Amino acid sequence: MGTQARPQRSESEVSLDETGVEPDEDEDGDGEVDLSHQETFELLSSRRRRFALHYLLNANGNAIDLNELTERIAAWETDGDPEGVDYETRKSVRNSLHQYHLPKLDEKNVVEYDAQRGKVVVNAADEINADVYMEVVSGRDVPWGEYFLGLSVTSLAVFAGVWTGVLGFLPPVSWLAFVVAAVLLSSIGFAVDAKRSMRLGDDGPPPELKQR
Repeated sequence: MGTQARPQRSESEVSLDETGVEPDEDEDGDGEVDLSHQETFELLSSRRRRFALHYLLNANGNAIDLNELTERIAAWETDGDPEGVDYETRKSVRNSLHQYHLPKLDEKNVVEYDAQRGKVVVNAADEINADVYMEVVSGRDVPWGEYFLGLSVTSLAVFAGVWTGVLGFLPPVSWLAFVVAAVLLSSIGFAVDAKRSMRLGDDGPPPELKQR
């Protein structure tokens, strides 16, 4: 008897990569993602999706089991230990991740989620902007947007005071130096905060929990 020919896979079949998660390509077929500001804002508007992205980024490209992701997010949300989270809480978190949050991230190609195997891997979370993340995260005493608005109003008041002579007890160059220094120091603080304090994927809990 002759050896049977090995069946060839059809072009429509999709292979799995080394993580075991089906690759999700965009319309151009290059696997890249281009999120608008509004899309990024919408994805990050959910704390549960922010927590999921933070944990996945710490996985260094490895596929994470849905149960593992569930336990960690449930612990962060309850300020407890993963092993101490009760069953009902884990079930609620798992169902929302499986049915809504992970498919939504997968749709935007930010993660690749294999629902059948319960595996998820980060794909393009580097597209998430730090400034958008800060816009949607609560818990700041003085949000940067409001801070810079206040700084702008103060600067205008200084210039008006110098122009009208109200602030004439100091030479104009001194007030100009004050405004420039305030803007410069504020910009440096904002840059450091954006790159370090508020960056998803840093070691430890999500940045918004570190601020508590």
